[in-house]
Amino acid sequence: VDVSTETSALLGLEEKMSGCKYQMILVGAGRVAPQVVDAVEANGCNNLQDIPTKIGTFDASTPNFDLMSEQRLEFIIDQHNHMQGWSPVHFAALYVSTGLVLAPPPDGVYLSGPAFFTKANAISDTLSICTDEAFPVCPNTNGLDGLPSGCKCTDRKKI
Repeated sequence: VDVSTETSALLGLEEKMSGCKYQMILVGAGRVAPQVVDAVEANGCNNLQDIPTKIGTFDASTPNFDLMSEQRLEFIIDQHNHMQGWSPVHFAALYVSTGLVLAPPPDGVYLSGPAFFTKANAISDTLSICTDEAFPVCPNTNGLDGLPSGCKCTDRKKI
């Protein structure tokens, strides 16, 4: 599928979905889940009497939670990408700068994901926005894109 533009991606996906030959689709990149959902719906694959096509994805994001609340997406597997990216760097920096390591959890495993969400246990809109914007820390009141955040910043003194 040509993904150079959103239009070409949608047309290519619609072509792949023709005939409704898939019972389940797991979208590997959460950012394209909306286009996959649109392509499935454009072919009527979500309205089949026998077995409608079900769609799930990785990466929790506001657009994906919106699709799930509209019952257009069955589930989301959240990889906690901020936690997975931040933790190793933080642990390495702590060790290099002090020679110390964090005390391991009782079971020896630092839990950083994944989490499995369905409509029954989806997070709130506010928490979804804060997750997308990596929970800004005061005095920074901007999201990752540099624009004012829809998430209230966390005051470190109150943690």
